[in-house]
Amino acid sequence: ISACALVLAVTLRFFRPISQSMHSTVRRKGGAAMEGSRGLLPALFRREWKRYLASSIYVTNTAIGPLLAVIGAAALSFADISAVADLGLPLNAMAPFALSTALCMMPPAAVSLSMEGKQRWITRTLPIPPAALLDGKMLMTLSLELPCALLASLLLCSSLHPTAVDAFFLFVLPPLFCLLSANFGLCSDVLLGSTEWEREVTVVKQSASSMAGGLGVMLLCVACCAASALLPAPAFRFFRLALLLLLPVLSLLLRRFNIRRMQ
Repeated sequence: ISACALVLAVTLRFFRPISQSMHSTVRRKGGAAMEGSRGLLPALFRREWKRYLASSIYVTNTAIGPLLAVIGAAALSFADISAVADLGLPLNAMAPFALSTALCMMPPAAVSLSMEGKQRWITRTLPIPPAALLDGKMLMTLSLELPCALLASLLLCSSLHPTAVDAFFLFVLPPLFCLLSANFGLCSDVLLGSTEWEREVTVVKQSASSMAGGLGVMLLCVACCAASALLPAPAFRFFRLALLLLLPVLSLLLRRFNIRRMQ
């Protein structure tokens, strides 16, 4: 009994200092973990760009869409807009969707997982959360497409002279379509991608993930472009507002689906 009383007295005497020391250690480790997670995404982003620039086939087949968007917008500055307007086409209404069609033609995210090839197992063995891995690939795709979208939108504004509302949608809708295209491309690669290949051209040009990821959102943009020309004005205004809500929601749902499939 006296031994138990001695142990109890010592425990009560030193419990508070030991508890405080343990909590401070946990906080320090938690802070280090949070700093590591914050530094992980930029590292993965740089890693994706290095892999992207290391393959000429990868670059030439995925950068063509954003480049065509800028070239087409610049060429429109020198075109006779009045001749096109005489056809009765609502150019300002169609412009965001036509621009998005070119931007979403072939997102790099559609083959980014497959491009890792036989080194994919290295990434799987590292303590990298699937969300961080997929976000790094998504951000790399957006960093390629969004600057081109901004430049093309500026060029289209200088040539089409849209109203304030049309200009708003011209600057907002293409980035939202790019976000959806990046997440849909990752979804295609998660479901249809393959790391068993011998030549990069097989992945970039001939794989199922490249076809599905390149055509999915692009065809949606074409359908929206046709709707902008066919819908009456009141219905089209509601249609554009619905897209502002629908596109981010679809992107979020696809991101969550991709993360679950990668776990």
